[in-house]
Amino acid sequence: MERRDPELEEQLLQTLNGVRFGRPCYAFRQVGSTMDVAKQLATQGEPEGTLVFAARQEQGRGRLGRRWESPEGGAYFSLILKPSRPPAESPQLSLVAGLAAAEAIQEQHTAMAAASGSRSGTRQR
Repeated sequence: MERRDPELEEQLLQTLNGVRFGRPCYAFRQVGSTMDVAKQLATQGEPEGTLVFAARQEQGRGRLGRRWESPEGGAYFSLILKPSRPPAESPQLSLVAGLAAAEAIQEQHTAMAAASGSRSGTRQR
């Protein structure tokens, strides 16, 4: 497994204070793929909610194994989930998670823009 970054892990844990998921947290400056690390950790018995974060991926993958561009300075992560729903419903989980993430980013951006007096906005496709 790649070398963990304890300083980055501490920053993430402080940011995730009070959040249900994200513990334990494995943070890396660079990995092949956060999904591969998460899969290995899940196989070793890490619990639901374990977060694998990287600032860069060399072999990131998206849906259907499509290559995922993951340049330096990003926020790439995988979260170990152990859903009680049947596997056939898994694609719905991805859609709901994506929508929730987009809404959370929009809310944070709006709050930050209001606090700074900025008039910039986010663009959704």
